[in-house]
Amino acid sequence: GSFSVYINPTVELDYTTVPDYAYREMKNNSPYGRIRECNDIIEGVTGGTLLEEQKEELLGQAYFFRAWCYYRLVKIYGGMPIVDFVQTPVLTGEGGWDLSIPRSSTKECIDFICDDLDKAATYLPVNWEVSAGTDYGRVTAGTALALQGRTRLLYASPLFNRGDDEARWELAYKANEAAMNKLTEGGFGLAYPGNPGRNGANWAKVFSDYKSPEAVFVTL
Repeated sequence: GSFSVYINPTVELDYTTVPDYAYREMKNNSPYGRIRECNDIIEGVTGGTLLEEQKEELLGQAYFFRAWCYYRLVKIYGGMPIVDFVQTPVLTGEGGWDLSIPRSSTKECIDFICDDLDKAATYLPVNWEVSAGTDYGRVTAGTALALQGRTRLLYASPLFNRGDDEARWELAYKANEAAMNKLTEGGFGLAYPGNPGRNGANWAKVFSDYKSPEAVFVTL
């Protein structure tokens, strides 16, 4: 496996040796470009003329992916500037102050992510109609709560919880319990229970058979 730059004692970390993973993972779109798209959807749909049911279907997905973008940023960088509206690049009479947003604390970002995921879980279905196959892979209410559980675990982990605050672990436990209950309601669960296959062949298929009941958040 060799050393990564993070643990190689012969490498001094600086901006030339540590890549910007959040940007690289998203190819040609920066995280804040994705966040802007989500904000644009949220503002446009909220102020639009769609039926309430149609609005909720779209807003649930937009809130989820805004939270997903911030989760990936916080995991690497800690607290980040929270932008929850569509910024204008044009300097206004006030001097473009809406472009100057200070960095929020990690806790503020975690709370923001979890609030977005609460909204997403409220708006999204526990499962999509997949008879035609066109909706398979869309995020569900269970997906939102599962990401919330992961977010709470991240904040409770030693990476951010050096004082080992038990309240954070309690929140993480409750969040993951809620996610499990919602996913069970939606028909998700362990793949091939009681039937591992020879040498665990069936269990290994969860990494290739993307329509496994364990597939909570998939990339098609």
